Amino acid sequence: MSLGDDTTPFESDNYNPIDERAGRPGNVDAQKTSGNSNDLRGSILRITPQPDGTYTIPEGNLFPPGTPNTRPEIYVKGNRNPFRIGVDQRNGNLFWGEVGPDASVDSLKRGPKGHDEFNLATKPGYFGWPYFVGNNKPYWKYDFEKQESLFEFDPQAPQNTSPNSTGIEILPPATPALIWYPYDESVEFPMLGTGGRNAMAGPVYYRKDYNKSEVRFPGYFDGKAFFYDWMRNWIFTVKLTEDFQYDTMERFMPSTVFDKPVDMQFAKDGSLYILEYGTFWSAQNDDSGIYRIEFASGNRKPQVIATADRNTGAVPLQVSFSSEGTQDLDEGDALSYVWDFGTGEKSTEANPKYTFSKPGIYPVSLTVKDKEGAMSTITLEIKAGNQEPSVKIDWKGNRSFY
Repeated sequence: MSLGDDTTPFESDNYNPIDERAGRPGNVDAQKTSGNSNDLRGSILRITPQPDGTYTIPEGNLFPPGTPNTRPEIYVKGNRNPFRIGVDQRNGNLFWGEVGPDASVDSLKRGPKGHDEFNLATKPGYFGWPYFVGNNKPYWKYDFEKQESLFEFDPQAPQNTSPNSTGIEILPPATPALIWYPYDESVEFPMLGTGGRNAMAGPVYYRKDYNKSEVRFPGYFDGKAFFYDWMRNWIFTVKLTEDFQYDTMERFMPSTVFDKPVDMQFAKDGSLYILEYGTFWSAQNDDSGIYRIEFASGNRKPQVIATADRNTGAVPLQVSFSSEGTQDLDEGDALSYVWDFGTGEKSTEANPKYTFSKPGIYPVSLTVKDKEGAMSTITLEIKAGNQEPSVKIDWKGNRSFY
C-alpha cells in the first residue's frame, strides 16, 4: 500500500518542503514524514494481512524488525505522492507513479523544478524525497528564516538532521527514478510531451498468462510495463533490459485519447480494462466510464483514399480519378481496385480516367480488396452537366482592409 507525505507544497514555493523552524505548522517539513524512517507516511508498505485483522512483516523490507528508530512495514521510503502502484507478479518488482512538486523552473537557491516520476524497485530502497527528484537532482538545504541556501544534498549519503524527525539520521543512498519529466519538454524523454503531470503505474503484461484467450494482447507487449498520465491523457508501454534498466518506451494506441485514465487492469481473458475520469476536471462527466480493449488478431482492411481532379462540369465531362495514398498496414498485402462510376461501367485500374456523357449526379465508388479478401469502400459524388459558377467580388470602396 502507498502513503503520501502529508505535507503542504504551498509553504515552500512549490520546491521541497523542509521548513524545520519551531512554531511552524506540522505539515511544512517532509523530513518529518517522507524522510523519516520511523514514520509510515511518504512510503510504500509491504505487509502480510492475517485472518484476525492483524498483519505480519515479511522478510526483505527496508528496515529489519527491531532496527532502532525505524518502521519494519516500510518497503520503499522517500515518496511524495505514490498515487498508483503496480506489482509484477512474475518477479515481485514494484512499479509506481510519483506525483512531484509544482515548481516550473529550476532555482539556484532551492534546486530543481518539479518532476513526475515512474519508478521501479527491484529491492527495498530510499527513493529521494524530499532531498532529490527525478534522476537524483539534488535540492538545497535551505534556511527559511534567513532565506539562505546552505548546501546541496548528497544522493550517496542523504542526511536527515531535522528536529522534526524521529528516525535515523543517515538514510540509505537514494535510488533515481526510472523515468522523469517536468511540465515542459523533457530532455531525456521528449516523447512524453508537455503540460500538466499526474504519473501513474499500471500492470505488466505476460501473454502466457492468458493462453486460452482469443482476445489477449499479442506477444509484442510481453513483459512490458504500462504507465499512464491522468493529465496528459496518454498511456505508454515501457520495455526493460534483462537487468531491469530502462530500454525503450512507446505510446500505446497513439491515435486514441484516453480521457484522464484513473486505473487499469488486465482481465482473466487478457483484455485490458481502463477506468477513465472523463474530459473535465471536477465535473460529472458524461464520458467517464470503464472501457474494455481487446486485441483483434488477423488481417486488417485496406485504408482507402480516393480523389478526383474535378467533381462538376458540362458534359461530356472527363474526370481523372486517383487512389494515391491508399495503403494496407499488413506488410506484403497485394491490393486490387474496382472503380464503379455509377453508370454501370467499372474499371480495375488504380487511377483511371472516365468521361460522363449524360447529365446527372453520379456516386463513384472505389473498393479496394487485399489478398485475404478484406475490403474497404469510399464514395465520391460527381455532378455532370452543370459547371459550378465562379464567384468574383468587385469591391468599389477602400481595398486596403477587409
